[in-house]
Amino acid sequence: MIGLATGFLFTPAVSQTIAPSTISDPARNYIENNEPAASAPSSIEEWQEEFASPLKPGELMDDVAAVLKLWPVNIELLRIAEAEHILVTPKNAEIQNDERIVLYVHGGAYVEGRPENHLGALAMIADLMNVRVLGLRYPLAWQAPFPAARDRFLDVYKELLKNHSPQHIAVAGDSAGGGLAMSSVLRLRDDGMPMPAVLGLISPWADVSKTGDSMLLASGHDPLIDYDKNLVAAAKLYAGGLSLQDPRISPIYDDFNKGFPPTYISTGTRDQFLSHAARLQRKLTDAGITNSLYVYEGMWHVFQIAPPVIPEAEAAWRDLAQFLNRHLAR
Repeated sequence: MIGLATGFLFTPAVSQTIAPSTISDPARNYIENNEPAASAPSSIEEWQEEFASPLKPGELMDDVAAVLKLWPVNIELLRIAEAEHILVTPKNAEIQNDERIVLYVHGGAYVEGRPENHLGALAMIADLMNVRVLGLRYPLAWQAPFPAARDRFLDVYKELLKNHSPQHIAVAGDSAGGGLAMSSVLRLRDDGMPMPAVLGLISPWADVSKTGDSMLLASGHDPLIDYDKNLVAAAKLYAGGLSLQDPRISPIYDDFNKGFPPTYISTGTRDQFLSHAARLQRKLTDAGITNSLYVYEGMWHVFQIAPPVIPEAEAAWRDLAQFLNRHLAR
């Protein structure tokens, strides 16, 4: 698998970390040659200058050709709720009469990223599941803090309900996208709206406060993120003055006894968000919610979408696709 570069928060620096012998050579090489950058913008003006993309909606990154060669898909813009989203359809599939669709929410700590950056994820899911995948474009925190991103999700989801039954809709997201997906689905539930059939969470940022064992133990060992170095400013910007442990901002603090869809959760033993995944699974299990937690040896935060070729990511995408397919009506 070729991971498509996400532009995720800061180009990693060179690491001196020793990787475990129990993982693939490409994964070991990534760990030993990358570490989170030591700083991040702290103001809206700095975020705008650092991460405002010069690309227009639908304009793709230079390395997209490699992705499309592996997973041929048709790409089109779909305008919903005053934004252009990316709709991906498997090129070699006959799915004209298939109602199923996956709504994918990209990560980027709520301050960067766009669906075009995550085309590899969209194409892989489309290929493995033989379904359409819609990459959501939502306002970033420096453009508008909470609840702007959640409102965009809700508007798009409600539009999908006009042509799809909720049993045919899956929602997936990575990192902050996983947290946004959770928060949005919980709002659907509280508003009495039909929830999607299934949820897929990749290293979800379910708690934007510095809480959980792995936030301490994995610090310095996750080659992509470090809360103190490059996430705390983004968390505060997204919250817009709300408590970082407000359930709307950090959905792990919500009450799942009120209901939630079957949920797939994936993480890695080096993921600084590992505790988020473990705590979330415990809460879902205690609430009687069907769930599966996949923990991958030696893997870091959102390793599924990080270059270069990571064999472990292929297994993770297959696991996600199988779980979504089991719970998505045909």
